[in-house]
Amino acid sequence: MKRFLVLSLMVCSIAIFSAYAGGGKQAAAAGSAAGPVNLQFLTNVNVDTEGYDINDHPYVKFLEQKFNVKLDIITETARYQEKLNTTMASGKLPDYINILDKNDLQRWASEGLILPLDSYIDKCPNLKDQIFQLG
Repeated sequence: MKRFLVLSLMVCSIAIFSAYAGGGKQAAAAGSAAGPVNLQFLTNVNVDTEGYDINDHPYVKFLEQKFNVKLDIITETARYQEKLNTTMASGKLPDYINILDKNDLQRWASEGLILPLDSYIDKCPNLKDQIFQLG
């Protein structure tokens, strides 16, 4: 349960950041009458979901309702790095990914596959304090 809470808080942070900073590909629609913003998240977090499908968990549903988002959480545990590499090479990118290696982050950023968040960071001071520089 503790690991699920950590995942939920991470997803919540992502949703808030997207909705208020405009980071997602559909974030301009956040809070509009048009409906929730669809966010796809590829992750390797393997947690006990208490018998629920991760996308149907009550806490995920709470986050979706609270922040007017529709989360599509794609989980892969056994071969996550392979799934991540294939996804990044496909050109059909999710809104958010869990990157395990800073070298991948730097490579994909240099290839233009990752949205630079520099212009959004100052709009989210609570998250800004948690960011570290890659070196």
